[in-house]
Amino acid sequence: MPSNSLQVLALAANDQSADQITAALGVPSSRHFHVERVRELRDALSRTRASHYDAVLVELDGDHGIDALEELVSAAPNAAVVGLTERDDEALGQHALALGAQDCVVKSDAGLPGLSRAVVFAIERRHLQATIVGAALTDLLTELPNRDYFQRQLDDAIQVAARYDELLAIGIIGIEGMDDIRQNFGHIGGDQVVREVARRLAMCVRAGDVVARIGDETFACLYPRQQRDAPLKRFAQRVGTALAGSITLPLRDTPGVARAEFDVRCAMLLYPRHGTDVDELMASADQALDRARRRLSRPIMLLRDVTQLSDE
Repeated sequence: MPSNSLQVLALAANDQSADQITAALGVPSSRHFHVERVRELRDALSRTRASHYDAVLVELDGDHGIDALEELVSAAPNAAVVGLTERDDEALGQHALALGAQDCVVKSDAGLPGLSRAVVFAIERRHLQATIVGAALTDLLTELPNRDYFQRQLDDAIQVAARYDELLAIGIIGIEGMDDIRQNFGHIGGDQVVREVARRLAMCVRAGDVVARIGDETFACLYPRQQRDAPLKRFAQRVGTALAGSITLPLRDTPGVARAEFDVRCAMLLYPRHGTDVDELMASADQALDRARRRLSRPIMLLRDVTQLSDE
């Protein structure tokens, strides 16, 4: 497979439609397409969870329709989703775009001429859209995702967890000692500590987890696709060990440097045990972190319900 191949998943129950897609994307061009065809929506959803695709093509006529397109837009948020239809229906096309599709291509008697160009343009538009949205959803100080991004990802993860009967874990981390750090090292020193915590936190999570800065001194981690006995204490201990420590900073009012000491408090909770939507889970997380901060002798807290915190 050429290194510049574009990975395309085609949901087409009809063999003739599948042949048209393969023929249209097999036309020699500057880009090579690697096409995988599935007949059932459940198979398409499974593939998008397991693999990366640059584009997802959805046959809107027949058994699948606009509902399948909507599900795949949610399941493959980084892919350009393109609807395919035999109907020259402007309302259908607008509906598909409103649901998040990048394009809606109408078939002709000759099949799908121009599909390869439409797919490339759709992928480019999706990348541009992601760049623009990414700038708005990034914390400028740490270059981590911000609170808005985290809540969007949490909402998506909740939908997936509900569909597949899975758990997801959330970790909320607060930096302690920042008032003393800013007093001794100034706001620049405080910013350096926040950036260092962000760097350490990003290094101690798994691929596929989400790390974000959701407040001045607060970070959040999203751990999707957990099993029923999710090892929350292990997550919390790993985060607490990685983040606690010190950093050398220049003093604020006198020449020289000193070690800036800081600590962290970490609270962990689960969907759906501690909330079933974004608002409930974020409220529970804020409450859990507040309680963890009040119990300074217990830096790692696990939320058992919305009123009780204890060690596992």
